[in-house]
Amino acid sequence: MTRTVLLVGARRPAVEAATRLGLRACVLAEPGVTRTLRARAAGLAEVDFDAGEAAIVAAARAALGGAKPRAVVPVAERAVVPAAVVRAALEVPGQPPDDARASRSKRHMKARFIAAGLPCRPIHPVADVDEAEALAARLGWPVVVKALESSGSRGTVIARDAAQVRAAVADLLATRNAGGAGLEAYIEGPEVSVESFVRGGRVLATNLTEYVLPGRANLLPAPLSEHAAVTLLDLNDRVVAAVGAGDGICHAEFYLAPEGPLVGEIAARAPGGHLMELLGRAYAFDAWACCLRLAVDGDDGALPGPARRVVGNLFFHPGEGTVTAIEGWREVRRLPGVVEARLTVRVGERVDARVGTGQSVGHVTVEGDDPVRVRDALRRADAALRITVAPVTPQHP
Repeated sequence: MTRTVLLVGARRPAVEAATRLGLRACVLAEPGVTRTLRARAAGLAEVDFDAGEAAIVAAARAALGGAKPRAVVPVAERAVVPAAVVRAALEVPGQPPDDARASRSKRHMKARFIAAGLPCRPIHPVADVDEAEALAARLGWPVVVKALESSGSRGTVIARDAAQVRAAVADLLATRNAGGAGLEAYIEGPEVSVESFVRGGRVLATNLTEYVLPGRANLLPAPLSEHAAVTLLDLNDRVVAAVGAGDGICHAEFYLAPEGPLVGEIAARAPGGHLMELLGRAYAFDAWACCLRLAVDGDDGALPGPARRVVGNLFFHPGEGTVTAIEGWREVRRLPGVVEARLTVRVGERVDARVGTGQSVGHVTVEGDDPVRVRDALRRADAALRITVAPVTPQHP
């Protein structure tokens, strides 16, 4: 009998990996699933993930068509809690709802970190702009304004004065799905992440990623010192335990602050930013298939070995406006180590504002044996490509 997996969220590579493994891949996603993904899913149902538990579970049953899944796997940030709700209703093993909410809500997540004795900056929820301004003055400038529930840095603003704090908080309080607004003290230091393959709450394999240009360029494996790597991986084990991450993969972020590593956040699902594809290139394995095998069967036979190469990627986004000129693209494509380069915008086209790291107008992927050279190629690509946009003109009635 064909085994069934329920993928919560819409990510085509996850469906394709499930199919390669001979799984019956059913999908539960929010409205707007692409025609391609719709055609590849064995079963599909769409539901607003804010619709309530009863509606989510009913939609999951419809997607499954009466089958009981071997695993319910979230593949997007907003899917983490709905996936846990479905698991509980269908009695499928995995991260329970309370732990899922702790890995989704920054307020509950930071509370778990603090309770576990993990070094981190607490987040301070605010109810209005006046409270936010007063709190920012106490925390010191700059201050970080964050959505309490988001991914891909959506809603995150580094505010350097009271006016910026008020504007950012007002936007979040008026935004659906933000979960409210919170403030954190700003942290000096580079950012890194740890991607963990997990079974039964135990971390089996990891990768370290360097944020060369936070939100835009990543490099892996990160060339950290042995001491820094060991310290981070120890913290990572404790972070994974703090939120009860289930079988599969999770993605935790850290800051290398002057006083020592600090925990940022954790996502109990596959990372974005093409990191799954970069993992496959660096370690010469199928990252999506490994994640699904752990979730479906607890099978650790596909875990990655040592990295075979260093890889990095850079996303392009010129800011909101109409593109008036594109220069340097040929130079970018000719840089040493470039194995993939894609630009999806042309002169005359409109580009929307970038509200999350998942939005871009193209990317470049670089491979090599030396992290210094790969990092240099990413920075040279960033400097070489010049996309000029004309500001959007407000329309008045």
